[in-house]
Amino acid sequence: MKYTQLSEEERYRIAALRVEGKSLSTIARRLGRAPSTISREVSRNRYPTDGHYRAYHAERMARGRRSKARKGTRFGASDWKSVVRLLRLDWSPQQVSGHLKLKGHPSMSHETIYQYLIRDRRHGGDLWQRLRGARKQRRKR
Repeated sequence: MKYTQLSEEERYRIAALRVEGKSLSTIARRLGRAPSTISREVSRNRYPTDGHYRAYHAERMARGRRSKARKGTRFGASDWKSVVRLLRLDWSPQQVSGHLKLKGHPSMSHETIYQYLIRDRRHGGDLWQRLRGARKQRRKR
């Protein structure tokens, strides 16, 4: 099942059904959502003074969290420069990740490095050819 965030309309429906005294599982069924989603929404967005769920407050809180969410800008050009240098020395993404962690650089997973390699290849780069093992067989000769 693909995850989708709750809409403003769903938040107002949750608030209305809570006022009617409906259980979280009943609300979840009516909205076609998992009960855990509704439970998390209600507990995360309670109004601070009285603890009740209000749709307007919940929507404002959700928008605030969304605006502060990371948008792929965690690593700067200097971080990637170090990664590229090590990859060109035929280091694996796992080795690069471990090395960066040991040297006190921002923690970067090997999966993040693989994603970088995939983007680089799509844009005509050749870093992917430095990969080892099964992926190396895909190298253009």
